[in-house]
Amino acid sequence: MRTVTKAVLAAALLVSGAADASAQRIQVVPRAGVFVSGSSLGEVREGTEAIKADLEGGLGVGLAVELGMPFSPFGLRAGFDYATDSKISTTGISGGSDEAGAKLLAVAGDLVFRPLPRLVVVQPYLLAGAGLKRYDFEVSELGSGARDIFSESQTDFALHAGAGVDVSLGAIALRAEVSDYVSWFELASDGDKKMQNDVFVTVGLRIGLF
Repeated sequence: MRTVTKAVLAAALLVSGAADASAQRIQVVPRAGVFVSGSSLGEVREGTEAIKADLEGGLGVGLAVELGMPFSPFGLRAGFDYATDSKISTTGISGGSDEAGAKLLAVAGDLVFRPLPRLVVVQPYLLAGAGLKRYDFEVSELGSGARDIFSESQTDFALHAGAGVDVSLGAIALRAEVSDYVSWFELASDGDKKMQNDVFVTVGLRIGLF
C-alpha cells in the first residue's frame, strides 16, 4: 500500500509539472540588479605614456520574453539588458585620470535549458545564445588626451551565456540570474581588439501569460 501511495504521489507531481510547463508557454521576465565589467576596455600608448581605459559598474535592468516547449527541457528567449549609469575612466594621462558617462545596451536571442521533469519548487536553468552589444560614451566630458581614444558609440557582435534559478509561486516565479555578454572591443585609436566581459547579476519575476 505504501508503495502504491508513493507511486501515485510521484505521478501527481509529474502531471503537475507538465501542466505547469504547458500552461505557461509564453512568459515575460522583468529584471533589475547590477552590471559589472569583467575586464578593461583596453590600453593604448601615446608617446611614452600608456593610457588604460575601464568601464565601471552600475545599475542594470533587463526584460526577456520566453517561449516554452511543452514536455521538452528546451525553450527560446529574446531579451535585453541595459546598464544605465556606468562610466568610462582613463588613467595614465600625465599621471592623472579622467571619466565620463557611459551606457551599455545588449540584446540577445538564447536557447534555454531546464531539466525535466520538474518535481520541486526550485528550478535551475542554463542559457546560451548570441546578439549585439552597443556602447554609448559621453566623449565630450573627457579631457583632450582621453577624448581621442574613444568613439561616441560602438556596436559589436556578442556571445551570451548565463545561469539562473526560478522559485515557483504558481503562475509567477522569483528569478535570480547571472549572465555574461562576451564581445571584442576596439578603442578608436588602436587597431587591436580586446575581449570584453560584461556581466549582469539580476533578480526579477517570471510571469506566465499563456
